[in-house]
Amino acid sequence: MRYRRAMIRVFDRLKTARAYERRHLAFLRTPEDHDLVCEIGYCQAKGEPITVKQIFLLGLGSVATVQRRLGRLRRLGVIHQRRCPRDRRSVEVTLSPKAVKAFAQYEALLSERRGSRRAEAGARPTTAGAC
Repeated sequence: MRYRRAMIRVFDRLKTARAYERRHLAFLRTPEDHDLVCEIGYCQAKGEPITVKQIFLLGLGSVATVQRRLGRLRRLGVIHQRRCPRDRRSVEVTLSPKAVKAFAQYEALLSERRGSRRAEAGARPTTAGAC
């Protein structure tokens, strides 16, 4: 009985997260899109925008595939690309303010769901990294 309730909670959380993704993060069509946007956002959050070359070196796909994905995300307004001010040969990639806002809301949703489950269990919430 306890296992069943736990599994219901797990799938309830997954359904809530997936509903948010379908509505607000529809541009993430594949797991590779998730990986790409996560890497861009992670580097941006650290204050070190990632370059296109660094993205290629992550091995998230062939150069042509990554270029296609970046082009689609740029056309959708999810990312911005600009020449690196230090080295004009490099192109830096960052998330757009719209994408940053969507991911901030997503993180808040996940934290809220996590917090409510901890409160039900009587545990104190802890802080954890986003990525």
